[in-house]
Amino acid sequence: MEFLNSGIMGKRKRSKKETYEVESIVNKRTTDDGKIEYFLKWRNYSDDDNTWEPIENLNCPDLIEDYEKNMNEKKRKVVFENGMIPEKIVNVTNTGKNIKYMIKFKDTEKCSIIPSAEVRQICPELLVDFLLEHVEWCENNDKWILKLPNSKMNE
Repeated sequence: MEFLNSGIMGKRKRSKKETYEVESIVNKRTTDDGKIEYFLKWRNYSDDDNTWEPIENLNCPDLIEDYEKNMNEKKRKVVFENGMIPEKIVNVTNTGKNIKYMIKFKDTEKCSIIPSAEVRQICPELLVDFLLEHVEWCENNDKWILKLPNSKMNE
C-alpha cells in the first residue's frame, strides 16, 4: 500500500487507478508496541471497509486534530473494531504472557475475547468496574486477590 505524500489531505493510493480519501476518524488505539493507530472511514466506501492505519501513514493532520479535540471535549461512544458496543467485562484469562478479557456486547448475548491493551484503550471504565467488582483485600496475605467468576472461557 502506497500513501500519497503530495499534500492532498487524507488521501491514500493503492494503484494508479485507485485513490482513497479519509472521510472521518472513527476511533484510536495504541498497539501493544506503543504505536498509535486510527480507525478510518473512507469516503465513498461502506463502514465494512473501515481500516486501522498507523499515524505515520496518514496525511490528514486537520482530521486528526479535530478528532483529538472532540475526544477531549466530550466522552465518545466506545466501539470495538467489529462495530459492537461493549457492555460489561464478564471474565478474564491469562494466556501465557497475555491477559485477555471476555467482553459482553450490548443488544446481544455475544461475547468476545479481547486483548488487554485493546480493552484498556477502548473501554477503561469497564475494566475498572470489573476490577472493583472482583478484587478483594486478603488480610491473611496482606495483598489484593482477584476473585473470578466460575465460568470457563472458550476462545
